[in-house]
Amino acid sequence: MTSRNSSEKNGLVIADSGAIFSLAVIDQLEILNALFDDISIPNAVWQEITLDKTTDYYTRIYHFFRKPKRSKDSTP
Repeated sequence: MTSRNSSEKNGLVIADSGAIFSLAVIDQLEILNALFDDISIPNAVWQEITLDKTTDYYTRIYHFFRKPKRSKDSTP
């Protein structure tokens, strides 16, 4: 096991829907900011995670990834 400086991040992550849903449900999407410099979401994943606009986590997901510092493969 390698120890890391707590200020080091892991660069880029390409997120899938499972991880995003899980963090949104527990209102912990900010963990992604703590761990990664950049988050990329393929368009198909974006479509999946924003499909049901009636859920509580939809708003969390939408606002978290619409922040200017976030990147996605394409804008919804």
